[in-house]
Order: sequence, then C-alpha cells, then structure tokens
Amino acid sequence: MAISPEKLTNETAARTGFTHSVTINHEDFTSTGNTQTFTVSVPALSAVGKALHVLVDDFDSSDATLVSIAYKVGDGSDDDRFLTSTEVCVDGTEVDLKAGALSNYFVYTSADTIDILFTGTAAKDLSTINAGKLKLFLQIVEHSELAA
Repeated sequence: MAISPEKLTNETAARTGFTHSVTINHEDFTSTGNTQTFTVSVPALSAVGKALHVLVDDFDSSDATLVSIAYKVGDGSDDDRFLTSTEVCVDGTEVDLKAGALSNYFVYTSADTIDILFTGTAAKDLSTINAGKLKLFLQIVEHSELAA
C-alpha cells in the first residue's frame, strides 16, 4: 500500500534533521495475512539518511493471540536498511522510541520505494488490529533541492 509522507516544516527540519514523516494508524491495516507492506516513493537521485521510530499508541488486536507486531524499514535490496525489526504490539515488548540503523546516507540513483514491512504472529490476521499509531520520521534529500 503506497503512502505519501508529510513534508515537515523548514523549522522542524532544521531543528531535528528530519524532512518527512509517515503516520501509520491501526485503520491502515487491511491484510488478512500476517504481513503487510507500506511503501513510500523515492525519486531518482535522492539521498535517504536517518530514520526515527516514535510509537504514539501501542498496537493491539481484537484477536488475543496476535501477540507480536514488528516492522522494519528498508527497500528491495536491504529490508532493514533504515530501521531494524521493532516491536509495536502491546502484548510484546514494544519499543516507544528507536533511532534508525543507517550511519550515513543511501543514494538512490533510480526511482525506488522505501518499504515498511509489518509482520505479525504467524498465521494471524493484521486486519484485526484495532488500536495503535506509529510515526516514522525520515531524512530524504532530493537532488533537485540541492542543484538549484
């Protein structure tokens, strides 16, 4: 499922170093399986730097046996390039704040997507998630912003 990131204000970007945020709410989960991927388009000649995970509200499910919901952030070449596996389920050991895995920028020479892959307890249904909100902050710099 493609999602559009929100561009942060210049003031917020200058203060934090992040340029975009992505919000994923419990209502966004539609998969009847135990995985779902959200994608963010990245234009060619973009550099992606740091990532920050902020769990605003723990995720929960109407299925009491869905006890793990973890996600990672990467792309088709490296599924956790920007953020390694992070638990967000109230029934697990959820992580409220976590910095990303990348220590430098990754440059996309051609258009691609950042993939946000959620995986729940085996053989469970992610569409039963009925609570939770996640904010993911990203640093995305496009060539066109620098070349002017």
